[in-house]
Amino acid sequence: MSSSSRRQVHLAYTFVLPALALLASAATTRAQSAQFIPVPGISTTPGSNQNGCYVNGSAGWSGVRVSADGSTVATIAYPPGFVNGAVPRHGIVWTEAGGTQVITNDLLGIGIGLYPCTGISADGSVVYGDTWRWRRVGGFQQVVTNFSRLFFACSNDGSTVAGVQGIYPAEGDYYTWRIDGGNPQVLPRDPQFPEGYYYFNALSGDGRVVGGSARRPSTYTYAGAIVTATGSTLVTGEGSQNSVNDLSFDGSVAVGSVVDPVSGFAMRAFRWTAATGTQTLSGIPSGSDSSYARACDASGSVIVGEYVRFGFSGTRAFVWSQTNGFRDLQDELLQTYGLGAPLLGWTLLVATDISADGRTIVGQARNPSGCEQAFVVRLPADPAAPTPLCAGDGSVGATACPCGNQGAPGNGCASSVNPSGARLAAIGQARLASASLQLLGSGMPDAPVLYFQGTTALSGGAGVAFGDGLRCAGGTVVRLRTRQNSGGASIVPGANEPTLAVLGSIPASGGTRIYQAWYRNSATFCTPAAFNLTNAISATWAP
Repeated sequence: MSSSSRRQVHLAYTFVLPALALLASAATTRAQSAQFIPVPGISTTPGSNQNGCYVNGSAGWSGVRVSADGSTVATIAYPPGFVNGAVPRHGIVWTEAGGTQVITNDLLGIGIGLYPCTGISADGSVVYGDTWRWRRVGGFQQVVTNFSRLFFACSNDGSTVAGVQGIYPAEGDYYTWRIDGGNPQVLPRDPQFPEGYYYFNALSGDGRVVGGSARRPSTYTYAGAIVTATGSTLVTGEGSQNSVNDLSFDGSVAVGSVVDPVSGFAMRAFRWTAATGTQTLSGIPSGSDSSYARACDASGSVIVGEYVRFGFSGTRAFVWSQTNGFRDLQDELLQTYGLGAPLLGWTLLVATDISADGRTIVGQARNPSGCEQAFVVRLPADPAAPTPLCAGDGSVGATACPCGNQGAPGNGCASSVNPSGARLAAIGQARLASASLQLLGSGMPDAPVLYFQGTTALSGGAGVAFGDGLRCAGGTVVRLRTRQNSGGASIVPGANEPTLAVLGSIPASGGTRIYQAWYRNSATFCTPAAFNLTNAISATWAP
């Protein structure tokens, strides 16, 4: 195969070579559904300059991004060219079904794009750069005409951005901004940093918590910080690059990097919660110089990033979880999933983002031709993982939505605010020993929502018409939690709440339960009822 052909490969490899037959049979079975997918560029010839060649992607603060549902990748792509030491670059989105789509003009040529593709909505329909927004319906929009205000993240529904505004390097404030309504809300500075610059931030999926770093101008040192409208919390001490790089959906978990207190110069990936404080990730191989946590899943229990591996040049991508600890991502794909042939000649340099359920990982790699290229890894669901049912999408065997208001595949019936319908996703495992299962509802109005549990699936899992949607959870019903949606979404259980097993009174013997979210939708839309529902989730609890 020629080098140009290798650069354009974008098939999902799912086979196992006979030479890898010595792997455990369980790993061979799992390999059949694991995928490594190189993201194709926009040209057969990659862009290049004195620093090397680039197909697409970035390993920096505006690295390869993936939507929370794992469907859409947002990044940059390089056509051939060399302009004053810089390669022309375009913002792109990529999906398996639709391929690569260019969404911006040359970012350098139009004077924007210091940090391109800084945020993406949960369904991939909205992408932000540092001063611009692209919508699948509406196209490209230059929101800010200068660099006095920058975007660094967006909420799950794509309506709210977080960023920094002010004059660098002297001053700069965090802010959140619902772009299509109202003015930016400047967030409070930490009392220990009354002056300085707050930047490189993240935003929780619900749009309520901002994370990043605060810099002291006199010493050029940084402290990782999380900030809400009511105050701030420093989650690290001061160091040369300390920062919060990502947050769980509700902001209760922060991940980032902190200077190693022993060496004084090496960086260590960390995970923070209010209960545990800042803890460096366990299991990183001895001899490793530095590690950086770039992103986490919606629950904050799976973390991805990069580390320096002793004996190897450059960085290596890693994945860490509370269940399995630290794993070199490439080693994991080779040894656990048997993806030897697809990865031949590749080096996975950094994992920059991860989907809400922790099963889709994206990042930057060096391809067999020696060029930088974005990649997607899709991991199979755990055999004990909950399964979706009761979709209001008009699929074969599904109950019809009350007014023909079918939603997108897998979602609930359409509502007055979302023609795709609301979605309920399961995060974690239904195991009583770990009790990591959480329910993430999205695509709803910013209104009250009830999460509830049933013992049976109505109509065999097809559901029955109820209000503007379909009800699936029946039998003995337990009200789990009521939430007020923010950014169209909410999660149960939240920080410092009992586990889902406790909320649902799951017995020690386990059992199957059906979960659903019932939300208020007061606008006149379908039936006289003022409510709708998400799809449902079936979870079989194991000891």
